[in-house]
Amino acid sequence: MQLPDRPPPRETLEGLTPPAADFPYFAFADAIRFEPSARAAVRSDSGAFIDANAWWLADAALLAYGDSTFLADRIGASPLPALGWRADRVDAGADLRAIVLDGPDALVIAFRGTRIPVPDLAPAEVAGLVDWILGNEDLKIDGRFLPAAREAGGRVHAGFLSAFEAISERIDAVVAARRPGQALWLTGHSLGGALAVLAASHLRETPIAGVYTYGAPRVGDAEFVATLPTCVHRRFVHRDDLIPRIPPAWPLGYRHAGEPQAVPGAAPRKIWREWSEGFQALAAAVRVSLEQGRLAVGEAPLLVRGLADHAPVYYATLLWNAVAAGTRQDPAEGEVT
Repeated sequence: MQLPDRPPPRETLEGLTPPAADFPYFAFADAIRFEPSARAAVRSDSGAFIDANAWWLADAALLAYGDSTFLADRIGASPLPALGWRADRVDAGADLRAIVLDGPDALVIAFRGTRIPVPDLAPAEVAGLVDWILGNEDLKIDGRFLPAAREAGGRVHAGFLSAFEAISERIDAVVAARRPGQALWLTGHSLGGALAVLAASHLRETPIAGVYTYGAPRVGDAEFVATLPTCVHRRFVHRDDLIPRIPPAWPLGYRHAGEPQAVPGAAPRKIWREWSEGFQALAAAVRVSLEQGRLAVGEAPLLVRGLADHAPVYYATLLWNAVAAGTRQDPAEGEVT
């Protein structure tokens, strides 16, 4: 069976903001199975992309942006229940901070990134937009970027540290409940990737099969990076994604951890054409706003390429396409049925 590619997302605020309502989460997971043991390389000797977990975990990281209803609906519609997987959640207060995917041979904890819903505003509500942004708890976490000392060693982003400490006991309980032989995997996009890295350090005495992050920022200094366990740790970056470039290495001493991996299949941007298409989309958004008497924020184009390339839907789409192309290039790889 030839596996189909996923189409590119629309580069509008609504098209790029997670979770993606019409996204085919874990489609063909019965054909390309999750691998409890990490592969030594993402490509075969022939150059085919063979790291199925890169796609699988990107889908999990994208799904983590949904609420409980969204999570239950998308898991129920996917092949995962028939494959023996079930889903749970890790909360910080009333807020979902991570999802737990419990499978026959693996336990995946996918941490949620910064959630910024696209507002649906009437013209009279525009004045409250700044207050709405400033009240976003995730942005408050991101904004506390000065490094703080950590008992286990090193200095880390103060906001990330406080966010992880709020759920660390729940993470410990989830990990302690693993079945014998069940491989532990940690993943997340953006802020979620930072929390996955903190979790890896926190759980360093526990065997970890792999840590995969997508568009993740730097988390701590060199001393902190030295506390991370020895395991497969891949740090995926899509094209011109801005977030992996922050917080800065100088003068705050932040360092990246993990093996950097460029997301395959991302064509170079054609700036002038994209600006032309972007302004056409902006004009369309203005027209919809006038016709409907509301601000069609979701239809507005995201013209900042460093932020557009950060969208988790790009990671999940392109890594699936790379895996699908790999099965066509090297049919011996994967479990296509």
